[in-house]
Amino acid sequence: MTAVFYRDTNHSYPLAVTANGMYINDEKGKAYLDMCGGAAVSCLGHQHPDIIAALKAQIEIMSFAHTAFFSSEPQERLAAALCEKYGEAGAKAYFTAGGSEANETALKLSWQYWQAKGYPEKTKIISRQCSYHGNTLGALSVSGNTARRSPVEGLCMIGRVSNPVMLIGISEEMKLMLSMVLGQHYSLRTQLSQQDQKLLPRLLRSLLWGLLLVLWLRQ
Repeated sequence: MTAVFYRDTNHSYPLAVTANGMYINDEKGKAYLDMCGGAAVSCLGHQHPDIIAALKAQIEIMSFAHTAFFSSEPQERLAAALCEKYGEAGAKAYFTAGGSEANETALKLSWQYWQAKGYPEKTKIISRQCSYHGNTLGALSVSGNTARRSPVEGLCMIGRVSNPVMLIGISEEMKLMLSMVLGQHYSLRTQLSQQDQKLLPRLLRSLLWGLLLVLWLRQ
């Protein structure tokens, strides 16, 4: 009996024990190609020797300094490198622990900016249908991903307006049809079994090809 509260309580997870390069290995020695790169944010591979050496060297000097009270040499170097690539004079970098926190911070900074500029009425936030901006409450409230948002719809702080996909040269009817096909992708995944989900990409391709055929016939 595990003490872990898994993301899906009806799913049995393999136990990952080692990783190298593109692969994660479970306790039985089976290798899995890590095609999602963790949470779709890692592109450097597992156990890269240069990364291990850099982490070890920094931990031996200092592992943590709270940014509310200190800066640090690694933070200063990374900020300088990022802002140099941004190309705008006076650019600043604000570091967070992950994507959800980054979007929460961006929401609050935007609101504070317009408050300071004397426009307190500027409170509307626009995001794309099917978008996903994080799993914290604020970030989820501005997301349009139905499958992730619907379980906590009553908690979300911002209402959602349906917006068809922006395509030029086709009718509003076709825009709505295409938007519905794309928008239902995640909600379908939550309703299908694991076996059925393997057929979902093929189903979506068929639907999209059907839409393209309809568009071609209407030319």
